[in-house]
Amino acid sequence: MKQYILILLSFSSLISFGQKKSLTDAEQLQLKGKVKSVIEKQFNPKNSSPKEKGEMVYSDGIQEYYFNTKGDYTLMLSKNSDRFIMKKTEFQYDDDNRLIQRLVFLEEASVADQYRYAYEGKSTAPKYYRWEKNGHLKGFYLFEYNKKGLLSRFEDRNASDVINFYSNYQYNKKGQLFEKEKWLTAEGTLNIEQYQYNKKKQRHQTNFLTAEREIIGQQTHEYNTMGYLEKTSYSAYGNLMSTFRYEYEYDRYQNWTKQIIYEGGEILLIIEREINYYPQKKNKRSR
Repeated sequence: MKQYILILLSFSSLISFGQKKSLTDAEQLQLKGKVKSVIEKQFNPKNSSPKEKGEMVYSDGIQEYYFNTKGDYTLMLSKNSDRFIMKKTEFQYDDDNRLIQRLVFLEEASVADQYRYAYEGKSTAPKYYRWEKNGHLKGFYLFEYNKKGLLSRFEDRNASDVINFYSNYQYNKKGQLFEKEKWLTAEGTLNIEQYQYNKKKQRHQTNFLTAEREIIGQQTHEYNTMGYLEKTSYSAYGNLMSTFRYEYEYDRYQNWTKQIIYEGGEILLIIEREINYYPQKKNKRSR
């Protein structure tokens, strides 16, 4: 079941990680228009328990996302089917609209995790710190960028400055993420992912490789005319393991308001979204 979760979560947004933040959070979610909030409800027709099918993906739940007028997150809420808040995340920005702090609360309690972002000049964050609620450092993350401002290395370090894992990123001539290497230092293992894109700059294939660069898994992706994911297939060692198909309903801004995910001919998950927009500015008529 972990393979299913990987596929479903990996393609909620197919914007390549590591690029300069030229897109807002709303744009990275492929939202069009001046979106104020998105309330997303997930339904599992079979009503399978989380323990049977994996955690949040297969359980009924509500996700709420709130954006400022520039299109970046201000608040996220995760609720259970009874609308009880299980997790709350608040975002704070500086005068240049750069994220400087992210606060995470669990079950309406005090701060569970605190992330503080540090910047160099006008660039994106080279590192951010993660704090526990008692103020003690739990770990921090370091970012390195290439000459084009694209992420080239990411390090996850614990409070003792020991690297838990690090990732290296390579790009093609078009600036698209081509390869990601992830080293798990404690285990001494290396995971490699390689990406291919179609003419519309959409990622249409992902290969999973061993340290010896043997392909052990593959995901292929097809899109509809609106640019949304239409079909995903996962293969392991050359054998087709699973195929997912996606259907949508849209609002007047061509944002999807309903997504139905099929595995084979059966409905696996239904996601409904209520999208609210900032009021449009009315043009002043000349007198």
